Amino acid sequence: MAGNDYLSNYQNLRLNEVVIPGSHDAGVYTANKSNVQTQALDIAGQANAGCRFFDLRIATYRSTVGGQTTYTNKAFHLDQSLVVDHKVKNTPGVTSYQNVGHAGGWGGGLDDMLDDARTFVTTNPTEFLILKFSKCANWASIANACITRLGPAHYTDAGNLNNKTVRQLSGRVITVFDESARPKLIPVITAQGGRPHGILFIKALYDSDSGTSKTYDPNFWGIQYFGKFSSTDKVSKNTAKQGRTLVNGAATHMDVLGMMYWTTTGLFGDIRQRNNTMWNQTNVAALQQTWKSGLEASITQRFGNEKDSAMLLAQTHGGALGGRLKSFMPNIVMMDFVDQQKCDIVEQLNAVAATSLLQLMIPAPRGPQPHPDPIG
Repeated sequence: MAGNDYLSNYQNLRLNEVVIPGSHDAGVYTANKSNVQTQALDIAGQANAGCRFFDLRIATYRSTVGGQTTYTNKAFHLDQSLVVDHKVKNTPGVTSYQNVGHAGGWGGGLDDMLDDARTFVTTNPTEFLILKFSKCANWASIANACITRLGPAHYTDAGNLNNKTVRQLSGRVITVFDESARPKLIPVITAQGGRPHGILFIKALYDSDSGTSKTYDPNFWGIQYFGKFSSTDKVSKNTAKQGRTLVNGAATHMDVLGMMYWTTTGLFGDIRQRNNTMWNQTNVAALQQTWKSGLEASITQRFGNEKDSAMLLAQTHGGALGGRLKSFMPNIVMMDFVDQQKCDIVEQLNAVAATSLLQLMIPAPRGPQPHPDPIG
């Protein structure tokens, strides 16, 4: 069961070997527009329900009360083509986003979200939280807030997170920033003067032109994932798109994190109402089958043609296929309106993955057992 301590069951597994619930537009829980609000719980509530990966869009909100203007980093939900970008006077490089018409809205404050994340991992030392910052404005301000606000709870080690074990990540808030924002964050990293800073990056390997994967870099500092958000408010279209994407992901490197979007967010219409439809009995079954199709396609792709020779080798020399039981699979299931029931459904996919992969084990190995790959 998901909740506030279920990762205690997976401490020795790598990040690319577990399935965790993710929150789409995680910070938009205070908006009062039905076409804007994507979550009902704040970050603390989502984490306690079982969510471990948070998609955050942050920009600077301008507020004027009694003639006094203030600027605050907040979550927002808005198509960037509709953003009006205002420069902030006397603050070089800082801009404020403003809504256009009915299509957008603001969510929670960044400081509150960072405080929630820090408190959760401090209270639940077997758990980690990953905060993914994408499509943001004022990147340096966001990064500095993470460094200052998270303090000792901030994950500040280097290296490829895909291959870190859950135990290595436990008790920490991990912050990853869009790879495209790297040039704007170099000054923040430089300003730390060699001190641990926790500014890691996340890179999407999905190639929009071909639908296939870009090259996986085992030395990348941060997270590399394969997945594609479906820009549709139709359940059937999203299901079909996610199914195709995950099957295409079967050909990528086995250590890449798979990401699946079970969302129907759009600019107009009631997001919660559409989301409720996605979690009825029929569509939960569709989610499970779509997720499983990605795993099964990968197993078939990776082991299908090579399985006979690999089994013969394993029976002769001992061990599982390839020395390590692993395949690309959807590791993160993104959702709107996170709650414990949805997180339970996602967490239970870990059992499906284990069962499917264990079918590849050799029942009675002979000879010396090979050591598993070293953990990075």
